[in-house]
Amino acid sequence: MYSNHNLFAFLLAVVMFFLNVYRSQPLPDLQMGGWLPFDKFAHFTQFFILSFVTTVGFSKQSKSKTIQYNAMQYSFILCIIFSVIMEIWQFYFLYKYFQIFDSLANLLGIFTGILLFFWIYKKINLFSKKN
Repeated sequence: MYSNHNLFAFLLAVVMFFLNVYRSQPLPDLQMGGWLPFDKFAHFTQFFILSFVTTVGFSKQSKSKTIQYNAMQYSFILCIIFSVIMEIWQFYFLYKYFQIFDSLANLLGIFTGILLFFWIYKKINLFSKKN
């Protein structure tokens, strides 16, 4: 069933939305490794986890075979839409400015989370075919 496998992804998206949109203070001005701003690392990590969890949920659901067999594509599209909605919400309703590097960090996190799923899925399938 779709909702059972994607409940965690939905709750994670809700928490991410409220943490990103309604935070009262900006993230600390730290550098990760001396060159990567902490807020970009946070954007990457959030969307990395969201895309991975969403892809796993789509691949496990059995209600729609189209979504199940194309889980990576649907997860990519859904996470991109969510990222755009969050940026638009911040820009229009919170009067923050749009940062291209935030969007790039989101995109890189989405892409990396889906690649991790693909790598794990491929390893599991190769292992199961050998037995």
